[in-house]
Amino acid sequence: MATRLLLSNDSTVSGGGIESDEETFEFSFANESSAHGANSATLVPLFVAKAAGTISQAFVGVVLPAVSASGFVSGTQTFGVNINSAAVCSANPAIAMAGSAGQAVRVATNLAANAASGLVTSGVVNTASAAFAIGDQISINWDSRSVGSAAAGAAGKGFSGAVVVRYNAR
Repeated sequence: MATRLLLSNDSTVSGGGIESDEETFEFSFANESSAHGANSATLVPLFVAKAAGTISQAFVGVVLPAVSASGFVSGTQTFGVNINSAAVCSANPAIAMAGSAGQAVRVATNLAANAASGLVTSGVVNTASAAFAIGDQISINWDSRSVGSAAAGAAGKGFSGAVVVRYNAR
């Protein structure tokens, strides 16, 4: 199915007047302030599709990633997307532990500037499984892992994720 396009004199696209009908659904997590072991959840409802479309992007971000510390082995946040119960990404977006406090700044997998940091794994949406129908439930699987006995704050703070959908023409 073709993508629904919007024609507008108020386009935010430079040199255009045509935009895709997209919507972003965000999921923010409680602020984590200590090493917490493994916290995760599967099939957490994000939204029910109001029209047919495709998932075009999934990303994760943290305000402060986990930092390597004495007694702290690893800290990683991942974010998966499902249509009903079927996985959409062939590679889930993820943020790994920072090697130093200087590297521990806001990181998101959808920012080009963060690609060279070595902390991010960009999400890869599998186009063969990204289409959804009206009424389908879009859900997420998230995982925030911290391993070791690090000091409070070492596990990372401000974990959030988002899914961008593009609706089909009607």
